[in-house]
Amino acid sequence: MTRRSFALLADELSDNTIVLRGKRRAHFLKVFPDAKTKNMELLAADGRVFAARLVNSGRDELILQVVSSDVVASPSFVLTLAAAILKPRKMDFLVEKAAELGVSRVLPLITARTMAVGKDGPGDSRLARWRGKAAGATAMNERPWLTRVMEACPITSLVFPAAERVLVLSAQGQLGLRRALRGGPQDLTLVVGPEGDFAPDELRMLKENGAELVRLGDEILRAETASLAALAVINAEWRW
Repeated sequence: MTRRSFALLADELSDNTIVLRGKRRAHFLKVFPDAKTKNMELLAADGRVFAARLVNSGRDELILQVVSSDVVASPSFVLTLAAAILKPRKMDFLVEKAAELGVSRVLPLITARTMAVGKDGPGDSRLARWRGKAAGATAMNERPWLTRVMEACPITSLVFPAAERVLVLSAQGQLGLRRALRGGPQDLTLVVGPEGDFAPDELRMLKENGAELVRLGDEILRAETASLAALAVINAEWRW
């Protein structure tokens, strides 16, 4: 029998009660057509896995009660994709596929050459859609650690933890990505720019903050293709 699971968003779980509304309710019922089944597995963002039972099924919301829980060990390293925001369909695709590839966090970046957002950022609706895409991808590959989609960040405000390695995909990079990964798994942020690469002052700022410029090869790739190709290389070197 196929194992089925459903990834929870942070605001859907309070103590031992789970509340699902609107589209999230509808999606849950697609995963569990018979919501009275006793084997409903729900995943939280922090590695917790819950077994739950339905206690109230309304027209607008579902309420479930947690009956047991377990904690799955955290990944051996934290992988963050800091990617320049792309056009809506491309960014939706990128977030979903990055989550399928096991990224811990997605950090949408606003850069000088980002064309797909206004001055106030991508807006709550796009952020909510990205988080839904990430949750769905996490549930699909039955991974208990949910890919977190962070608030959009201007690249000028980007700060990296001291212990984290930062690799920037750029045509200016001299070191190949595979060679850069030879040191073995460690917490890593992969930074990918918009079409046309980062502006020169952005690349300079990233290098001054300790980032290393790397390249995939000589081929010219679209931003979303470059991101996913690089994530596949990281997985091949450190996970698979």
